[in-house]
Amino acid sequence: MPRVISHISVSRYQIPLRGTKPFANQHHYREGLLISLWDSDGFCAQGEVAPLAGFSRMDLNACQSWLIKHLSCWLAKAIPTRWDWSLQPVFYQWHSSPVPDSCKMGLDAAWLELVRQQPLSIDKKTIIPRCALISDLSSGVMANKFNKGKAFIRNGLSPAREADPIKAVKVKVGHEPWQMTRPLLMSLRTHIPSEIALCLDGNQKMLLEDAVSLVDSLQVAYFEEPLTHNRQHADFFLRSGIPYAWDETLQVASQISAGKWISTLTEQKSWQEKGLSTIVLKPTLLGGLWQAWQLAQMAAHAGKSVILSSAFESSLGISQLEWFATQFPGLAWAGLDTLQFMQAKLQRIPRMWSCFEPQVDLPVANQEVVWVQ
Repeated sequence: MPRVISHISVSRYQIPLRGTKPFANQHHYREGLLISLWDSDGFCAQGEVAPLAGFSRMDLNACQSWLIKHLSCWLAKAIPTRWDWSLQPVFYQWHSSPVPDSCKMGLDAAWLELVRQQPLSIDKKTIIPRCALISDLSSGVMANKFNKGKAFIRNGLSPAREADPIKAVKVKVGHEPWQMTRPLLMSLRTHIPSEIALCLDGNQKMLLEDAVSLVDSLQVAYFEEPLTHNRQHADFFLRSGIPYAWDETLQVASQISAGKWISTLTEQKSWQEKGLSTIVLKPTLLGGLWQAWQLAQMAAHAGKSVILSSAFESSLGISQLEWFATQFPGLAWAGLDTLQFMQAKLQRIPRMWSCFEPQVDLPVANQEVVWVQ
């Protein structure tokens, strides 16, 4: 007898955050929805729907309403025996209305676990090159938090000594005048080993002249979304010699093209612009695992490096992204260091906790069941 989906639940969670508010949420916590699917053998698959305020098209309440209204069609459906990345997940065909991009990450992950009948997690032998995140460079970064580079050394630079070596550090810039940021970056570069790449993230906040001045004579692997005017990226590369990376550019394309954005991107000449070296993929903001994998394939074919990144998912979502990183073609490293802001866990603790802080015992996040069928 083929396996079928026997019942479904949706729970809502809330996780307190520490440190500076990392995204456009006036509350100091992260909220999301946990989807649980049971098959006829009793296996429970899970996924996380966690739209990010200020970035996702739908808010959490809208996602919850859509899931409660539409997930009933999954009940009693047969579960395939294998997953094929070349084919869109079959559950997309079950819905009378399109599956919202803001829900796809959680649905893809739960469906993939259901098909594989095992959690999306990695074993201790799997190596994931990782990228550490610095969101506030001015808060005693050099002397206090990183202890003059010893934290990097302690976390390991060699796959022979550490399962998940730190390969890069990404620094958020653009929130302060470049004249204040530049000395800190220069100091940071002298304190981290030369083997570790320094990457900058401007979140589309800087003017061309300021971005060029910031990186002058600074050793930077790439500058992610540096400019307020994207059309000036090629000028930035020509003047600075520093490659740039796409992140928000992909998110905007996904929202404008209404499901046809991947084919639209394939045809765009901007892929061939001088200076574009890297694309940063956040499945939560790009329409799920399957769609992100298609983009990774396209980028690898175009000769671009691929970074798998997080969007402040819970420990469950990060553990699934860890596994997803092992499937990526052309992966340079995984930037999943947003767990440093979390003060509670959801179901699973990923192997790769914060790059700078040791794993600690965390309480389980508060959850409320909002729908069962």
